[in-house]
Amino acid sequence: MKRGGVLAAVVVASLWFAGSALAGVPDGLGPWADYVVAHNQGCAYVSPDLTTCRAVRPDRSDPQAAVGPAETPHAGDNNPIPAGTFYSLGFTAPEKGTAFITLGFDNPVCNGVGNDLAIDLFEITKEPYPPEKVNVFVSQDNVNYVFAGTVTKDGTVGVPAQFQFVNFVKIVDVTDKTLFIGQTPDIDAYDLDGVKSLQPATVCSPLTGTIEICKSGANGMSGRSFQFSLNNGALFTVRGGRCTGPITTIVGANRVVELLSNPPTDVADITVRPSSRLLIKDLPNRTAIVFVQPGSTAANETMVTFVNQPAGGTVGDLKICKLSQSPAYWGDLFSFHVNGGPLISTQANDASADPSTWSCRIVGTFQTGSRVTVTEALPAGAEVEFFDTDPPQALIDFSTTTASATVQIIGPVTTLLVDNEPIPPPQSGYIEICKNADLVGGRPDPFVTGPFTFTVAPSDGNSFDVTTLAGQCTQAFQIAAGVTRVTEQASPNTTLVDTSVSPGDRFLAQNPINRTIDVEVPVSSSSNNETQVTFVNRHDRSQLKLCKALGTASDALIGQTFTFTVTSPGVPTVTPSLTAPICVVIGDYPVGNTVTVTENLDHSVGAPGQFIETTGEGTTTIQPGTTNTVTVTNTAKGQIEICKTRITYLTGTQPTFTFRLDGMLVSVQAGKCSTGRLVTPGPHTVSEIASNDYDLVGISTIPAGRLTSSDLNTRTAVVDVPYGGNGGGDTPVSFTNAVKTGQVKVCKNIPSGSTNLAGKTFSYSIYTQAPGYLGYTVQQTGAIFPGECTLVTDPIPVLQPNGKNTAIGIHENEVTGTQLFAVTNIALTFGTRGYCTTVNSPGNVVCPYTTGFNYPTGDVDFFLGPNVNQIDYTNTAT
Repeated sequence: MKRGGVLAAVVVASLWFAGSALAGVPDGLGPWADYVVAHNQGCAYVSPDLTTCRAVRPDRSDPQAAVGPAETPHAGDNNPIPAGTFYSLGFTAPEKGTAFITLGFDNPVCNGVGNDLAIDLFEITKEPYPPEKVNVFVSQDNVNYVFAGTVTKDGTVGVPAQFQFVNFVKIVDVTDKTLFIGQTPDIDAYDLDGVKSLQPATVCSPLTGTIEICKSGANGMSGRSFQFSLNNGALFTVRGGRCTGPITTIVGANRVVELLSNPPTDVADITVRPSSRLLIKDLPNRTAIVFVQPGSTAANETMVTFVNQPAGGTVGDLKICKLSQSPAYWGDLFSFHVNGGPLISTQANDASADPSTWSCRIVGTFQTGSRVTVTEALPAGAEVEFFDTDPPQALIDFSTTTASATVQIIGPVTTLLVDNEPIPPPQSGYIEICKNADLVGGRPDPFVTGPFTFTVAPSDGNSFDVTTLAGQCTQAFQIAAGVTRVTEQASPNTTLVDTSVSPGDRFLAQNPINRTIDVEVPVSSSSNNETQVTFVNRHDRSQLKLCKALGTASDALIGQTFTFTVTSPGVPTVTPSLTAPICVVIGDYPVGNTVTVTENLDHSVGAPGQFIETTGEGTTTIQPGTTNTVTVTNTAKGQIEICKTRITYLTGTQPTFTFRLDGMLVSVQAGKCSTGRLVTPGPHTVSEIASNDYDLVGISTIPAGRLTSSDLNTRTAVVDVPYGGNGGGDTPVSFTNAVKTGQVKVCKNIPSGSTNLAGKTFSYSIYTQAPGYLGYTVQQTGAIFPGECTLVTDPIPVLQPNGKNTAIGIHENEVTGTQLFAVTNIALTFGTRGYCTTVNSPGNVVCPYTTGFNYPTGDVDFFLGPNVNQIDYTNTAT
């Protein structure tokens, strides 16, 4: 380079690389290069000897000077040029290898429409001067680079057609050093001042990809919250051991920055999967620049994982300092077990002396965040006065009684201070335990009653239990003076919410979860100087949520308001109103209390709830937890009645018929209706069970439109029952019946051996009971031959008006001719109803045969059945 020249500008400078005071600075979302990805500086030469490779001058060797806006414009003649404002690539030579620098852009360098150039290089040259030349390559992923063109001094190149955008520009020096023979010293090839994108980022189509940001849970970071930004956008939080999930972002280079944490941590590593997509890893500045593949999804996303460790490293030393106020102990050795290991000893120091003069001992190196238990082997006559740590938060737990402390390792060095003093002569003081109920609604919680039991553990180890009720105190107890722990024993459904000590300066520590408090009991000979410890409790409570639900086919109840009465012993009664369907929280109730929920809905006839069925009311016991739920369900109902029309033919008691309503049996006497049955609104099936003596002749409903379908053959009706409320009312369905009728037919048969009866004729007298058993009507049949039957009679009701079965009598008359005959068999088929005394003239003679058939006389008595009743006579000649 010729001193005094103007450098060409590079677009981006990196925030995280230190450079000279006037080096290029990044411009974020501007058109200039933002950071250095890689570089290799070549040789510098002294003219006229161009054979000895020298190092480029330091003020031209900071690659960071090539990022950010160029300090010198195109074709500038700035003399002198500010030191440190440009980067000299040097000459490519075997001694140094290829001279190049690769720069990255936070914003994409877009390929403009047509032949517009995309990248502008700024070079510093004091003219006249031989040409300094570079080849320019571009890439989207910092892996695959494509040649974009050659620039001599200041110049521009375009993005190759195969790229819609690029994020990386690689500039390789190809200057011919032989052109510089005779030039001034410090010939060091292309001097780069800046690289600038000529196309705004908006030119690129909005391509996106997927990134996911994770925080490792290693080194004690699990569950801790860390904040990040992506491309300087809004902050978001990731917990240790977790990830954000896939995030849609711009393609190409993406900047991920982790903010400083509290408590402080260091970023120990940043990993990227796939690893080839990691472009820049800057641990001190908690930053990574990664590549996001265009069109990537969760299946092939870029996953960035930050691994942190506690500030200062992952291990720290534990140091024990032994202290005492007693000069008798100064210089003596005191011994400790560390995590149960062998005894380790250290000398006691004057607790009041300058800590810089103390003699302490490092007892081990441990993982940062780990917890270490230190137990002192107390010598006879000594006790632990106190434990302390530096830093203070490192003391996790301790017991002066057992001379043991638990310490968490924090920072490079964690110091445990242990003070020992001689055990003083036994002395006593007084303690009193009181129990109060917490205020609820401005008054003491009435459900905190007791008794409550407490364990008092004085410094001498002689523990004892005391009991008291809420609002009361125990007597004053004389105990060993010193630190005393009082523990309240657990009571069901009761929580300790506060403790207090009087006088207040005697309070030492408390643990509400374990229900303990440590107090100082001073030496005192009078109970007037007692230490009074008060425990305040509250009965546990849980919300009661009341829900109004609707049952099947209950749309008619939507929006209707229902009122409830909620009672619980000791709690004011409430009367919430709910519009179905909805849930409301009606208050907090003591755990273990019973709560009774009653819906204020009258279900009697004519009342608003007549056609509403209610379930879910009743008494429940409040259980521990957040919410107890009582659900009261209302189901809309319609009402159906089954009616049987009176049978006017009958004069006596009307018969009873049996029906099935949706499978349920219902009995109804003719001329009456069943009680109303509540059913779900919608279609319902009513079927009449078949009767021997009655035919179904009609089915109807009121209103008529509610009869969806009916079938007399199957005796079935489908009835559409509406919601009974809002004017729906009752739905009667009526079945009409008539008495069945029967007919009589007589047939003559002769056996094969009685051929002498062939051609003979027979006739019969048929006696039909008149209505009311007041007499009989007689019908004579015409003559029939064997193998023939009489004509059937007219239809005859199978019942009398009084409901009795109709009796039929048949008498076989004399056969024509002189041949005698005998009746050998009588058969009654189809519709047999039973047998009785004879009814034929002269009638009322008891049949001599149990079947109701009298063979010698040829008489038959039976009850008429429906359809055709056929009598078959079989005769033989005698």
